[in-house]
Amino acid sequence: MKLLVESTQPVQSFISDEHNIILYTVTKTTENKFYKINPRGVVIDSLVLVDSPFNIAFIRGVIINKVKYQYYKWVSNGNKQPFYILFKT
Repeated sequence: MKLLVESTQPVQSFISDEHNIILYTVTKTTENKFYKINPRGVVIDSLVLVDSPFNIAFIRGVIINKVKYQYYKWVSNGNKQPFYILFKT
């Protein structure tokens, strides 16, 4: 596998249940890129979020926008639409 990524922050990774490698990089001030790489080393999908990297959390394969209270299921099902986090009191 040959992959070259640049990032202004440390590159984060996660292995999904489907054995895909997920890479999280920050390429510009507000450009957060996620890459999905299959077991053969081929990039099969990507997701770009435009926001400060300090607003984005990547925890055990879950992508969260901490300011907009949104999360993404992209890692598990490829859905690039955000879901809102609902709070109950």
